[in-house]
Amino acid sequence: MEAIKYILEIGELLTGRILKFDGLTMNIRTINVPNSSDNCGVCGTHPYIVSLSDNRR
Repeated sequence: MEAIKYILEIGELLTGRILKFDGLTMNIRTINVPNSSDNCGVCGTHPYIVSLSDNRR
C-alpha cells in the first residue's frame, strides 16, 4: 500500500514509522522509528550492506 501511495503521490507515507497490525485482536498501531545512525550498515555514512544477499561485516 505504501508503494501505491508513493507512486500516486496521495495520502501520508509512513516515513519514520512502522505500522503494526494484530489480526487476532484487530488492533492497529504506529511505532516511531528513530533516525538513522552514522554506524548503520544500511543507511550510515559508510554502508556495507548494499544488497539483500550481502550480510558480511
